[in-house]
Amino acid sequence: RCHVAHEQSLRDGMAAQIARPGIEAIPGNHILLRPDPNVKLDLDYLRGQIRDNHIEAVVVSRLLKVDKKVTSIPSSTYLAPYPYYYSFYGYLGAVYPLVYDPGYTREDTTVSVETNVYATSKPDGDLVWNGVSKSFNPKSAKKIADGLVKEVPKQMEKDGLLPKTAPSN
Repeated sequence: RCHVAHEQSLRDGMAAQIARPGIEAIPGNHILLRPDPNVKLDLDYLRGQIRDNHIEAVVVSRLLKVDKKVTSIPSSTYLAPYPYYYSFYGYLGAVYPLVYDPGYTREDTTVSVETNVYATSKPDGDLVWNGVSKSFNPKSAKKIADGLVKEVPKQMEKDGLLPKTAPSN
């Protein structure tokens, strides 16, 4: 249920950000049935919905991969300055905070999401734009969706696929 909510917020948010004067953006779930992963996709139904709703381009985002990297951070090493080295108390006072640092491991996660834009003017729909966004150690699926909603339309605008929006006051 939570996963569906994030999909919904991504669809609605992306549609809102892509909309421009003269461009209507429709979230896919408003005109398409939610696909059943156990049933083969009905491409004729999909083509019919795109045709009947006069859709000129389709934006599709999907999770590409999740990379997890574990880094081992070794315990601290320290070379005591000369004056402290020959005195036990001086040496221990200088290095004590580091001698007992045992090191640790850190896990970093990078989530990659691919976004494609297809023009429907050709029968099979031609790829006209592709972008891959990477989120480093995202706190939640919502954070990933929020980042996509903000950054993907901005990049599409930069690449000339969307007209620039008027600056907000």
